[in-house]
Amino acid sequence: MSILIKIIGVSLIAVFLSILLKKTHPEYALTVIICASSLILAFLFGAFETVFDRIREMMDLSGVDPGYAELILKIMGIAFLSEYTSALFFDAGETAMGKKVELAGKLIILLISLPVIKRLSELIMTIN
Repeated sequence: MSILIKIIGVSLIAVFLSILLKKTHPEYALTVIICASSLILAFLFGAFETVFDRIREMMDLSGVDPGYAELILKIMGIAFLSEYTSALFFDAGETAMGKKVELAGKLIILLISLPVIKRLSELIMTIN
């Protein structure tokens, strides 16, 4: 809960500063937002680590191949990072670049998922 309070506090301060600076120094307004976003991401690293550890524990207990757990964690990391980065580009008014980051994230997720897709198709073929 304290992380959420910190995030809300940083967000509110950043938004107010950004609104004030946009009138006179728009380049500083963007810098404030980027710095606040980076600070928020730093606050969330601990939460991400906890989530990833719990997923690893569940995968270990389930007896699923550890490679699959690693793949799921990579996919989650890529999804979070590409979404976060594209949101920063959207904030900066660079919508086209944000869309390209989103596309890159989706393509990378597809590429690292190909071995699983291949394995699933092989399993389906053995059933027939």
